[in-house]
Amino acid sequence: MKTLKDIEEHDCLNHVDRDLLKQEAINRNYEVPLIYTFSWNYYEYWCPYCDTHEGMMGAGENVEETKELKKRLKLFEEVTKDYIHAMGVLGCFSTKWKEEQIKPEDLPKEEKDRLQTIRDKGWELNKKVEDLK
Repeated sequence: MKTLKDIEEHDCLNHVDRDLLKQEAINRNYEVPLIYTFSWNYYEYWCPYCDTHEGMMGAGENVEETKELKKRLKLFEEVTKDYIHAMGVLGCFSTKWKEEQIKPEDLPKEEKDRLQTIRDKGWELNKKVEDLK
């Protein structure tokens, strides 16, 4: 469970266009790019640092894009891809499996178990991406 202290110790950022990023928290001790994903219903932006979920309208505030933030976004996307995939597949209406559209509950048991294990493990919050490599 995140606390106000967790939120105040970093900034949530999101890639908006070539010149802007978005951020949502109060101070700038550790800026974290929000990841744009459809893995959570009604929340297209996700902060991998504090687990904040925001909708596409009005998430964060615009900030200048820097090489450091672009690199941090790429690193966070890489280290969270399995977790985001598991959340998305298990929470969606249908998914593609071996070139066929099926419901998540129709996935093979081994695949459902694998995704559920990733989902149950969750994502380790309040970690700088540089410490996760």
